[in-house]
Amino acid sequence: MLSFVKIKSDDYKKIISLADRIWKKSFEDFLPPDRLNYLYDFMYGGEIVKQQIESGEQEYYIAEYENEEVAYYSIQSLGEGCYKLNKLYLLKEFHGKGIAGKIMDEIESIIKSKNGKSLMLTVNRANSRAISFYKKYGFEITGDEDFDVGGGHIMDDFIMELKLK
Repeated sequence: MLSFVKIKSDDYKKIISLADRIWKKSFEDFLPPDRLNYLYDFMYGGEIVKQQIESGEQEYYIAEYENEEVAYYSIQSLGEGCYKLNKLYLLKEFHGKGIAGKIMDEIESIIKSKNGKSLMLTVNRANSRAISFYKKYGFEITGDEDFDVGGGHIMDDFIMELKLK
């Protein structure tokens, strides 16, 4: 049984705990250690997640499978019916079980309930597994983006979009 829990700012450490178990493993095959550590701190260091939740900038959720926290994701309104999937990370031992697709169905349901018209995301151009997953779900590459996140690190991502029906 798969269930979804929206995270309040008091529970932000649940996201950090999952990120500690998932995030670096998701990128260690194609990012050098210095960049991996820098980006992790950039996205999860201090109370960044707590501040994003409290400000309303992002909504965070945890997916639980058979009462185990197995994934987390966050969405953000960009205005005018467009939403951004900022994060979607699933424990590796749960890959290939259809859980990520069910999470995407839940995300789509959340966005449609908010009268959303499209969902976009950015994905590292070297992350072929994620790119394939998003394409399979119906996302299309609409561009690419390189942006400086400081410390001499550049994010080199594809922009992908899903038009909601």
